Amino acid sequence: MNKPLVVDFAKEAGMRLLQVNVSLEIKGSDDELKELKKHEPMIRNYFLMIIRSQEPEKLRHSEGKTALQVALLKETNKMMEKVKVKTKIENVFFTSFVMQ
Repeated sequence: MNKPLVVDFAKEAGMRLLQVNVSLEIKGSDDELKELKKHEPMIRNYFLMIIRSQEPEKLRHSEGKTALQVALLKETNKMMEKVKVKTKIENVFFTSFVMQ
């Protein structure tokens, strides 16, 4: 994913903004990668919804970030099965994680 994901949280959450860059590890052919790329807007939307559902304070710690990675991986693979994409996402990596 080339563009960062930006999530704003409620003022009372203590943290107001999260900007995160995400890279996905997949195994598959070039055709499968192209199929996955077609669904990038849907994946980005899904990632944003999952991130917004997190408790911002927990994201300050490595355990919270790890839990977010697991949630993104699990839920995105479920979503990909629903739209009949055969490519499975193997891992989610945060290449940048900025909180303000």
